[in-house]
Amino acid sequence: MYQWHAQDRYRRRLEAETALMLAHFPSANLVVANDGTLVWQFVVRTLRGTPFTVALAYPADFPAGEIQAFVLAPELPRGCPHQFKTGALCLGHSATSQSTAITVATWCAAWLSAMQIWNITGEWPEFDR
Repeated sequence: MYQWHAQDRYRRRLEAETALMLAHFPSANLVVANDGTLVWQFVVRTLRGTPFTVALAYPADFPAGEIQAFVLAPELPRGCPHQFKTGALCLGHSATSQSTAITVATWCAAWLSAMQIWNITGEWPEFDR
């Protein structure tokens, strides 16, 4: 199966992605899933200080395909909106070949903070774009 990170032309891209992620999330781990997909695992703290373990999965066709974000722990509240059927977070942005893991990680942090507001108020906050 084709994996973008195995291609020489993307070596610098992966090095840049790694440098950015580790600069902002020093304890982040980049792992190779059983299917060869690269996945970042790290902890995000929300505005309330709650830690969430998050995974960002690069698709095999990255940078054409979108990085997907998942919350691994703790479990999200039942009925939590803005998720795809796969469990991936609907971040409300359209990732492009210019999207980096660190960009998606910041969108994920904003999503988690919005989820906490929703869990208290019952309404998903609208953020200015």
